[in-house]
Amino acid sequence: MTSPFGVQKMDLRLARQLSTEQSTFSTDHVRHFGFPERFLQLGFGFCALEVQEIVSVATTCAVCNRGIEIQISTREPCRGRGLAAAVAVNLVVYSLEYNLDPNWDAANEKSVGLARKLGYTPRATYSMFFYSNESTLCLEGLPYE
Repeated sequence: MTSPFGVQKMDLRLARQLSTEQSTFSTDHVRHFGFPERFLQLGFGFCALEVQEIVSVATTCAVCNRGIEIQISTREPCRGRGLAAAVAVNLVVYSLEYNLDPNWDAANEKSVGLARKLGYTPRATYSMFFYSNESTLCLEGLPYE
């Protein structure tokens, strides 16, 4: 049985598609860079596609000269099919090929499970604070290496 999904390195068409979508699925990917062209100048990503729809994506949420911060999203109906692992493996391998340390901060149990599945091990926990005009929110984080 063949899979209806294909994994592809993000190009300008896919970066634009992701950046124009207004949903929690697409929030933390291309938009951090301002616009799709800048994302492709500084970052990179991999998408799992079903026909032309991006159903899972792993991107560089942040980039520095020595490493990246990984961001992964999978659409709800497509979860549990190994798509997050497929895009994550491509992102990690590509990072390593370019001597970039692929950092993984697990924000939830699913992310912890996927990080462990891909060979990451926990380093320590930390507190992360988010401030908005109305309130401050503290979340516990778990970086993996």
